[in-house]
Amino acid sequence: MQPVVVEQSDLNSDSAVLVAWSVAEGATVARGETVCLVETTKAAIEVPAPAAGRIFPAVAAGATVAFNRPIAYLAETPEEAAAAQRLARELAVPAAAASAVKATKKARQLAAQHGLDLASLPPRAGLISEADVYAALGKTPVSSTATAIVVQPAPLPEGGARVLVLGAGLGAMQVIDILLNDPRLTPVGCLDDDAATHGQSLFGVPVWGALALLESAWREGKFTHAIVAISTNIAVRKNLFTRARALGIPFVNAVDPTARLNRGVVLGSGNVLCSQVHVGVATVIGDNNFISSHTSIEHHNIWGSHNTVGPACATSSRALVGDEIVFGTGIFLQPGVGIGSRARIASGAVLTRNVPADHAVKMHAQFQIVPIPPSP
Repeated sequence: MQPVVVEQSDLNSDSAVLVAWSVAEGATVARGETVCLVETTKAAIEVPAPAAGRIFPAVAAGATVAFNRPIAYLAETPEEAAAAQRLARELAVPAAAASAVKATKKARQLAAQHGLDLASLPPRAGLISEADVYAALGKTPVSSTATAIVVQPAPLPEGGARVLVLGAGLGAMQVIDILLNDPRLTPVGCLDDDAATHGQSLFGVPVWGALALLESAWREGKFTHAIVAISTNIAVRKNLFTRARALGIPFVNAVDPTARLNRGVVLGSGNVLCSQVHVGVATVIGDNNFISSHTSIEHHNIWGSHNTVGPACATSSRALVGDEIVFGTGIFLQPGVGIGSRARIASGAVLTRNVPADHAVKMHAQFQIVPIPPSP
């Protein structure tokens, strides 16, 4: 008689959730046959039978299980079957009773990101999966399987793009500095509602006037593309992007030459990637995000649109980031963490679990400045 255990292949997690059994109680299985699926914060793991025989599960689907501890017993001979069944029943671990809704971690993460109440989904046998949540949201899972970097929009006009910068503040200086490093992109003007900026110039780029001139400047052919440089006000940033899109204005990405985009990255339009930004393999980023310097977005992330990110933030793999989120400075995300749309994340936060939509993460540590005693 042999125990069936979940070996710890994911060092980032100390436990797993048993998603589903692949075999029924008492069924005969072959050595190496998958008997159940478990899920950690980082991976889905198929658990094989360590030997041939009849299996007697001790853990119900939905329960949290420790690594390297028995979740079932395997009777290798008919004589062992009664003992294996008895041990399994003595060990029996029920599904988590904290919630009436049974769902995988990925499903809960995705639901929290989009503000979806899992209890609103139709009843179903087994656990609610990530695919079930996508279906309820009317969305298709987004992933990148490309081997090259895909940057939208596609090819610029012959001779390059003449770019209008929306905003003329500190963010505009950052964006113009990036654009001036790309021979294909020529910043030709700025618009801003601050009258004090009108008639001024930023690194030689003139401020034409107020944002109300956007449509007329477009109709007159003064520019071919645009980008939003305002990073501190997401509502304004999103509004300008949406307004320009409605006029048919295409957007460019401002990607600093020191930024690193790895294979399989899919980048939308209107994004600003400042110096030393890293985007990992197969990460998908939407539109109109402002990502400050020294930020690292790891592999297989999925990001939405209209987010602003302060300097030196870092995500681990498989982070799910919604829309219109404000990140402070120096924020860290553990693998697989999801952040719901319109969340606000304070500087210095270390996120080890999901943040629902329309919630804020605050830091409560008291900050003090005290004098240094004089040297003796």
